[in-house]
Amino acid sequence: MWQRNGLKNCCENNRQPTSHCTGRQKAGACEFGVRCPIMDAEFPYNLPIWRSSHRAESPDEKYIAEIDPAYEISMGNPTYGTLKLSNGLSLPKCNPSFIWSDDSKYLAVPQFTYNWFWGIGKQRLLIIDVNKNRGRQSPKIAYYIQPETFRGGELAVTLNPFRKAKTMTHSIPKDLGTFTTITLPPNL
Repeated sequence: MWQRNGLKNCCENNRQPTSHCTGRQKAGACEFGVRCPIMDAEFPYNLPIWRSSHRAESPDEKYIAEIDPAYEISMGNPTYGTLKLSNGLSLPKCNPSFIWSDDSKYLAVPQFTYNWFWGIGKQRLLIIDVNKNRGRQSPKIAYYIQPETFRGGELAVTLNPFRKAKTMTHSIPKDLGTFTTITLPPNL
């Protein structure tokens, strides 16, 4: 069994699967090509927003997105790192709970913002169109955002999943008009 940095393929994980897992395997990984945390940690540290790294292949197997390593934003809090895509795109301060849309067109990524007084501020949600190398960002909506599912154009996220959790859904691409267009760095 493949294992790295305390992570293994979610469907090989005989403990509680994460939210995206349907239990169906595809080429040694779950159907979404995602590695998930081993569920030995207690709640809330077993949530995807605390991953120490994360690698996910798009469902069409064209792209790979990865954060490795991810560091705690402060002691005992969720993690962040630099998201790197196989097409060369690199984005800082992203949380390793990102997920692909089932059509492989979009990547939903929580990103931390900067607060001049405290340092790290609230998160916003980035929606990256990997085929067109375009991005959209939500306003700063919560301290922590955890994408749950991204199927049939419906993106479900949990806001503050370990404290007063609230679910929010977006219809993508329809709701992208409420997001701000961002300039992505050129692919290297």
